[in-house]
Amino acid sequence: MAALLPALAAAACGPLPHPFEHDAGAGIAAPGTLAPLAVQPVAGLPGLAEAMVEALAHQDIAATSGPAGPTFLVLRGGLDGNSGPSPRSFLWQLVTPDGRVLGQVRQPVPSAAADGQAKLAAGSAASLARLLRGDDPNIAVAVRQPRIAVRPVQVLVQVSGKFDGNSLSRAMADALARRGLTVGGDEPASFLVDGTLRISPAKDGQDLIEVEWVVRDSAGKALGTVSQGSPVPHPVLEGDTAPLARQIAGAGADGVQQVIDSSRHD
Repeated sequence: MAALLPALAAAACGPLPHPFEHDAGAGIAAPGTLAPLAVQPVAGLPGLAEAMVEALAHQDIAATSGPAGPTFLVLRGGLDGNSGPSPRSFLWQLVTPDGRVLGQVRQPVPSAAADGQAKLAAGSAASLARLLRGDDPNIAVAVRQPRIAVRPVQVLVQVSGKFDGNSLSRAMADALARRGLTVGGDEPASFLVDGTLRISPAKDGQDLIEVEWVVRDSAGKALGTVSQGSPVPHPVLEGDTAPLARQIAGAGADGVQQVIDSSRHD
């Protein structure tokens, strides 16, 4: 199935082998994002780094116990001898590629029980997720994530069939959350994401789906646009479109994040 390359802010586009794929190039590394993390080995506690990687995955945080890439945040842990003679606490520090400490989390020292490390990793991963998302005011962190509101997608249909715009809105919100962005909540949003989906008849039993995401600031000013498009077999629109919505959102979320990150660093 042929595909049209999504365009970021009206950039030139060309064909790609995967429908709705967004070619965002190298990602913008923003301190405080939830991914990716490199967990360093912990002295005296073999296996704890791997347990932390698994626990972070349950928090939708991409992590590895392998070498850190050039844009990775580094998570290092160890016993904190400055917290008092007994008992000592366990300290995790989140560090930027240039060595700046973004924040830290203290946990009780893991027990010698077989599940002690798993419990430490699970509790620490939850605290680290709150730290990065800015959801815990008791944890000091240098960078807070802005809140994002994904508003209902407008659907313009010129063919028979259906498409649930709300499912596409939810899919985009989920895709952004998996990338470490804070979506929804009670606080005012710093960024607004508006989507428009158009379906028009194409040929050979396929319909053309075009999606446009406009990222705005809190005042409604447009900051950038991410466009996607691909022909889709018409029977897809006659059935459950939720998988298609997830595919579209997953491909477009990188571009939306790039617009947000670029705006935060202007």
